[in-house]
Parts: sequence; structure tokens; C-alpha cells
Amino acid sequence: MIFALYSRQIDSHNIANVCHFAQALAQRGGTLWIHKNLESIIPTEWISGVFQNKLPDTVELLISMGGDGTVLETATLVRDSGIPVLGINLGKLGFLAAQNDTSSELIVSSLFQQDYTIESRSLIQLETSNSLFGDDAFALNDLTILKKDRASMIGVHVSVNGQLLSTIWADGIIIATPTGSTGYSLSCGGPIIFPNSPILAITPIAPHQLNVRPVLVPDDAEIELSFQQKGVRFAATLDSRTTWFDSDITLKISKAPFNFALVRMPWENFPETIRKKLQWGVDIRN
Repeated sequence: MIFALYSRQIDSHNIANVCHFAQALAQRGGTLWIHKNLESIIPTEWISGVFQNKLPDTVELLISMGGDGTVLETATLVRDSGIPVLGINLGKLGFLAAQNDTSSELIVSSLFQQDYTIESRSLIQLETSNSLFGDDAFALNDLTILKKDRASMIGVHVSVNGQLLSTIWADGIIIATPTGSTGYSLSCGGPIIFPNSPILAITPIAPHQLNVRPVLVPDDAEIELSFQQKGVRFAATLDSRTTWFDSDITLKISKAPFNFALVRMPWENFPETIRKKLQWGVDIRN
């Protein structure tokens, strides 16, 4: 089996864990490509080559070692290829990369025995007249629009399928996928959404109207964002990628034409993850 291993810069206390996992793959006969960030810490005898901006065409499975942000970054590597991604959590919380309490040998054994499932996660895509984000105008988690400073709010006109939903005055707004519902959207009062739900969440950030709440819409809807203020620059973030844009443009958000394949081990499930990671529903009476 041909694997690719991706990570950001590895903290010193995680180097041994990463090397141990790479060694376990190599000892089982796996072919291993590593990202350039890992070149200095993984012995050359365990690897077949190094990649940076593009995955080798032969890769069958990509392994992300880090936190959820690292998994999000792999979306721009796999793109629409359908290559499945397994997240190994080296961070703190971990919804997408959640196997930090399981031995490397057990995970590797499950991979070679193909004892895992693949969850098809929807993405959103962004369309603008100035090609904001270029070829990377898609996100697994969310699109976030934020104001530039503390002094002003954003007046954003939100339309769904060409019909005005509301004009929201807030610090910003989030358009979240089900995967992104447990991220920034959740901290702003958005709902937890099961991963396979065909919906998107529109979540205001610190709205200045007491009667404004998050809204769920079908994921086949087109959402348009335009702005009350003109000639102002706001920040737009797709997952972990941020750029500034002029408020004169309109942003169109819709479901991307491809999905993200997320590997899940047999001992993982979404209800257990939110109970463990969020302590959701925890009650001393139970």
C-alpha cells in the first residue's frame, strides 16, 4: 500500500511519535512518501520520496499528523482526487484527527487489513468576480468574514437562492459545513451538525441584533453575501487560509462538486467523539 505522510512543523516532544508511526508503516511493507516538513526527522531508509505542493499520483492514502488544522490543510493536497485522509491527533482537541489515544501498531494493522470506513465529507466553494483564493477557493470547515478593527461592524446582506434572508450587523459571519459545525461556528452559538447531514449553517459572529440567530439551509442552496459598507476591506478565511477583499464585491457560496474522504477507524463514531471531546451532555447524575 502506498501512503503519504503530511504534517506542519513537528514539536520536539512529538518527533518520536511521528517516527514511530513511519517505522510501523515501513515494517509492514508500506511504501511511504513524506512531506518536505518531515524530511529532517524521518530516516531515509523508511521512505520512497519527498513531496511538497503536490501528492505523487500513486498515493492511495494520506496520513495527517497534527491537529484538526493540519487535516484541513490536506484538503488542498488531495483536492478532487478522492484520496482518503487519516488524521492522527498530535494536538489538543481533535475532531478530524482523533486517534491520539491508540497505538501506532493497531492503527497500521487496521490500515493494512482495510478495517476502516471512509466518511464522505462535503465542502463549500467560493465564487467571486476577482477569483478570491484562486484555485483554492474551497473549504472543508467554513468560510468566515471578519471586520478589520474593533471600531466598526459589518453590515452583511445574506441571500439564499436569490431571496434576501436578512441584513445582519455583526463582527462577522460564518458559513459552515457539517464538518465545520464543531469549530468556530459552535463557539459562536451555532448548532452541532452530524457529518452526513445535507445542510449548511449560517452563523453570525457577535450580532448586534438580539433577534438574529444561526440558520440552517439545504446544502444545494446558493448563499450570497454582499455588504452595506462600500470601499471597506474585510478579511475572508477559508479554513486556515486568509486574505483581504474589497467590500464592493459579492461572495457566492455553494456546495463544492467533490467531497473529502475522511478515514475512520472501527472504534470511532461521531456521538462518542462529541461526548469525549466536548463533554456534550455530561451530567454527574449519569
